Amino acid sequence: SYIIVNNFNSATIDCRDQSKAKFRDNRFNSSSLVIWGNSSVEAETETYTGDISGGSGASICLSTTATLQLKKSTFNNITGFGIFAYDTSKCTLDLCRFSQVSRSAIVAHSGAQLIAADCDIQGGNDVGINLNQAHSASFTRVSVKDTGSSGVEVCNTNSLALDGCKFENCR
Repeated sequence: SYIIVNNFNSATIDCRDQSKAKFRDNRFNSSSLVIWGNSSVEAETETYTGDISGGSGASICLSTTATLQLKKSTFNNITGFGIFAYDTSKCTLDLCRFSQVSRSAIVAHSGAQLIAADCDIQGGNDVGINLNQAHSASFTRVSVKDTGSSGVEVCNTNSLALDGCKFENCR
């Protein structure tokens, strides 16, 4: 499935069971992408914005054994979470930008795996990166700046690697 150059307004896009989809150049306005089951999504140059607190609570939500490879995408002025991965899902981020996400920009929980490289997180009222019982997380050249709470919070996570990361003005 190819999902290219669309505007989603107050909608949930649901990739379930064994779906395989490629997303590119879509705009999610107060909308969420939910990936679960054994689904696999590749996405590039996506834009997420708006209030998603009444839906899934996250711009992107992964669960079960779902996988996401996200490149060159932006999350701007989000009311809710940026990306929330849990169960044994795997999320790979490259060159993504998060600005003014009200909750944590990135969450890995309950066995999720997270790999992020060359990403920027700026602003927001909460923890920039929240790892709670994650299986593993690896960050390379990730910058977290001006968050309302910690830059990164780690609780009962099996493996964490930080390489060349910057944390500035994280309260």
